[in-house]
Amino acid sequence: MGLYIQSNLQILEILATFTSRAEIHPYSIDESFLDVTESLDYFFPDEGDYYKKMDLMAQKIQRAIYHQTGLYVTIGMGDNPLLAKLAMDNYAKHSANMRALIRYEDVEEKVWSIQEMTDFWGD
Repeated sequence: MGLYIQSNLQILEILATFTSRAEIHPYSIDESFLDVTESLDYFFPDEGDYYKKMDLMAQKIQRAIYHQTGLYVTIGMGDNPLLAKLAMDNYAKHSANMRALIRYEDVEEKVWSIQEMTDFWGD
């Protein structure tokens, strides 16, 4: 368990290089929510598409964590924390690049089609 905690702390330090600590919200020992809204333009000033910026940021985070820890991470992205969590649990874990996005306009297609959704939370 000590190594798991140590890895978590190392990952939190890496995440803090992408957004402020105030925008990092640990959910469990191996999951955190990040609000990168304010960081996207800083990291990707030349990209105009908001969702493309999100994916580029997620890829950058995955690479940083892998290069610094040797760990692979799965990232769900969404217009709110609930959609990001649903994207990770239902799509990113089954995606070759280990990333997935659910936007508000995707809810009917991607959320209502989840067969065994019984408990959820969010904004």
